[in-house]
Amino acid sequence: MTAETKKNGFFYHVGQWMREASASYLKFEKRAATWMGKKGSPPTLNTVIFLVVRLALIGGFLYVAFWVAVFVIGLLFLKKIPMNKMNPGEEIAGFDGEALCPDPYAPENINDPAFYRDE
Repeated sequence: MTAETKKNGFFYHVGQWMREASASYLKFEKRAATWMGKKGSPPTLNTVIFLVVRLALIGGFLYVAFWVAVFVIGLLFLKKIPMNKMNPGEEIAGFDGEALCPDPYAPENINDPAFYRDE
């Protein structure tokens, strides 16, 4: 009997990628801290620098996560719009461009005081 294998989804793979990225960053940070210590950098400065870098990475991740969430919510909103309920034979409601923005130089409007401006 073989064990039943479970398919790993997209978010599982994203989590694995984030774990690997975090582990590689921590290795890099340790190597950089060792190198900076050999060059004579004070340990407090190293801590502050790496804290700022970590906060910047977290901020960048939250920025990307925010825009991904906005995109997904937008897609869900667009999915709810009932596109198939429109009747193709029905006339689409519009506006009359002439009534909305009449031509001031047309013969019927040429003497209308609403179109005169004092300059």
